[in-house]
Amino acid sequence: MNIFLFTIDCLRYDMVRHELMPFLTKLGREAVFFQNAFAPAPWTAPSFKSIFTGQEPFDQGGKMNIYGYETITKVLKKEGYATYAVHSNPWLTRKFGYEEGFDVFFDSLGEDLDGQPYLRTKAFLQKCTDSLDAAKDKQKVFFWAHSMDLHDPFLPSEQSFKKLFPDENYDFVRVNDLNKKYSKGLEFQDPSLLESKELGDIKKLYEASAIDVDFILQEFIKRAEEIFTGQENLFIILADHGEQFAEHGGLAHGLYHYEELIHVPLIFYSKDLGLKNRAIRDLVSLLDIFPTIAELAGLQLAWQSLKGKSLSKLLKGKFSWRKHRKFVVSQEGRKDYTGITKQNPEQAHLGKEFLSFSVRDQRHKFIYKELGASEMLKIKQGIEYPVKQQKKFLKLASNIKEEIRKSPDFKETSNAVDSAEIKQKLQDLGYM
Repeated sequence: MNIFLFTIDCLRYDMVRHELMPFLTKLGREAVFFQNAFAPAPWTAPSFKSIFTGQEPFDQGGKMNIYGYETITKVLKKEGYATYAVHSNPWLTRKFGYEEGFDVFFDSLGEDLDGQPYLRTKAFLQKCTDSLDAAKDKQKVFFWAHSMDLHDPFLPSEQSFKKLFPDENYDFVRVNDLNKKYSKGLEFQDPSLLESKELGDIKKLYEASAIDVDFILQEFIKRAEEIFTGQENLFIILADHGEQFAEHGGLAHGLYHYEELIHVPLIFYSKDLGLKNRAIRDLVSLLDIFPTIAELAGLQLAWQSLKGKSLSKLLKGKFSWRKHRKFVVSQEGRKDYTGITKQNPEQAHLGKEFLSFSVRDQRHKFIYKELGASEMLKIKQGIEYPVKQQKKFLKLASNIKEEIRKSPDFKETSNAVDSAEIKQKLQDLGYM
């Protein structure tokens, strides 16, 4: 079985609709679509740590790198898989251990991206296509592709721009100015620095970028199925977190645990594995990706060491409603957006002194904040409303806080890679 993990930075769950992402929307109806999938953290580094290791963000002192972990890549490599990766997110580079286990690993470090902060639509698709072509003679392939087109700065193609701004000609200067204003608002976490129309236009740029991602995904799957025709192919499509546009007084991602940030699309698609089209309402976490891939690939793991739970029974329709998880948790540990990267990025870790997390069941969510007031929310059709605190959630939150407090403190991990390029890339993406 070939496994294709296609991940999308910053894709909100509510972006999966026909007018923006017709291919992904159609795929969701033809495949297994987890309607209540949640990220274990509201930003890339801790969320991907959980995806690749099956461990929670605060594991091993909340460190951001995955050196020393048994990852899904390493496990598949041991089982004879040829492993490939294409992306341009600085948090997921060889600087943080993500290259371990990959035969071919493109993370854009040392590459000329024509002045762009990340590998954009056409260049990203071409790199994926080239790598797929290079893997065509392999018997078992694990291919990870991570799209950055929905991360700010939002730079949609001219064609997608015209769909959201039909009365305007594409003006790069205007697009750039809007992104600069968004960046300024993000720096101070103050949406009031943006006029209402500006914020609306910025969200349109984001939505236009979703159109580009939909095109990339369609072409990626089409090419993969052409190259590996006659083989069993599994495609897993997910987002590492979402994005907020002042819905709760904040911008971008990280720090907070609202639905716009942690409710993400998760789709399993295959023409070959007997996965019937169904929408699954059970609560699931991206922690569950590692054990799910391992079990579907027939691997034997020490399951008790993983915090994730395999989704294989849900995929095969063998679980009844609400049996998988009673609640899901999202964890964070930063005071502000820049604090975690003022140190050397390779030493970045979540800090317990800035602990925040959310506990969510099907209808309610409790958000604990070490700094600031905690919140009890009722969720209806994706919208959160404040309600009175419930004893059940207070007890759950107390147990989670105690467990995190007992976890080992962060220990420095030496790394020989010069971090100057990483720092510049993080700065270009608004992290510093």
